[in-house]
Amino acid sequence: MTDVEIYRQVKSKINYNKAAQLFKFRPHEKQQEIIDTIQEGNFSAMTITCGRRFGKTLVISDIGATEMLIPNASVLLITPTFSNAQTMYTEIEKYVQSAGIKITSRNTKQLTFTTEVNSTIYVVTPKSISNALGKKFSLVIVDEGQDIEDLISLWENYIQPAQADYGVDENGYFVSKTIFIATARDKANDMYELIKRTYNPKYKGYVNFTYPTSSNPYIPKEYIESKRKELDPVTFGREYEGKWSDIGGERVYYTFDRERHVINSQDLPVFDNQSQYLVGIDIGFADNTAFLLAAVQPLTGHIYVLAEYAESGRTISQHVSEFKAIEEKFNVEKVIRFIDPSAAQVANDFAVDYDYYCVPGSNDIQEGIKSVNERFYKNELFISSECYQLIEEIEEMHWKENGKDVKRTKKHKHFDLALAALRYLVYSWKVQNNLDIVML
Repeated sequence: MTDVEIYRQVKSKINYNKAAQLFKFRPHEKQQEIIDTIQEGNFSAMTITCGRRFGKTLVISDIGATEMLIPNASVLLITPTFSNAQTMYTEIEKYVQSAGIKITSRNTKQLTFTTEVNSTIYVVTPKSISNALGKKFSLVIVDEGQDIEDLISLWENYIQPAQADYGVDENGYFVSKTIFIATARDKANDMYELIKRTYNPKYKGYVNFTYPTSSNPYIPKEYIESKRKELDPVTFGREYEGKWSDIGGERVYYTFDRERHVINSQDLPVFDNQSQYLVGIDIGFADNTAFLLAAVQPLTGHIYVLAEYAESGRTISQHVSEFKAIEEKFNVEKVIRFIDPSAAQVANDFAVDYDYYCVPGSNDIQEGIKSVNERFYKNELFISSECYQLIEEIEEMHWKENGKDVKRTKKHKHFDLALAALRYLVYSWKVQNNLDIVML
């Protein structure tokens, strides 16, 4: 018998519930629904949209580990980055070892291991997808599929041919299953396109599940309600209810309201040189170089954007001179400066040549936009009326119909770099506010 024939013979006898007991994994009702569907096998591709803390890592790790018990199985885990894969990979490895299956080889750098029954797990990202070429896969798991660009093309052109060796079953479904897992985002996303195939008779073998956080009985209702109050409705719907939204053509910063969030300069709180100041810098070459200065209000933690700067066609020396002049105007001493992380050389020049120190900001665009919207929604972010360009650009920035890119107006064609500076400032402060970092 060939390796594939041996695999299919054992696969037909595998019991996922007994495997879960072997791993000491006790699924809750909705996790069990996924396991039962896998056991029945009447599908080719499964899409799962989960609210946060549903428990998708545990249930998918259980399914992946069960696959690894089958001789000649080959599991492919695709994630946006290797760091995304680490938790699930580790959980699968733990389950396999708890079942008494020996691991014969392991590469912790590439996140792959092979067992004594000749089953192997591989981890790839879109950038390393070439590592999957030339192999065959009996199970494909795509985690955080909403964050993978050109997901459908990647799957159909690179992965499906590697699944074909395992053939189809007596009902016409592919033996090699694909499980797509996602957190809801905008509908203009390949993951949502895959979900729609579930309801299109043109496509056979797609099943879809949506699980809000509340479907996990171990998550307190009080926790979910606290998140409902904390987050704006769109973000809460995505993150905790599994609702895909449709924002094509809508404002990017939809929680901003000029009447609530813009404050006349004379009405701003008083900040002194002991206050915590934040700076966001985005370096432009053909476009403007943008600079924003903000201060954090003690006790409340509210952020106030105090000043803006955006100029092109100037030297680094001229830019730094303007930055310093603005900081001196506000008597800034205690400050953290977040700069475009791709501008490492410029940041080095700032430090070496001009004694002006910055730290790399976070350039996670989606999380940055989400953080700014959350701050506006909770009335924790305010802008001085002096920052008129930033205010207008916030109001005019809209998503294109694809829900991924933004429209640039002619009026502010170059200045939207200031919105990147705002994202660096707000989101990087959120990430680092527990660290004792002070750049003088």
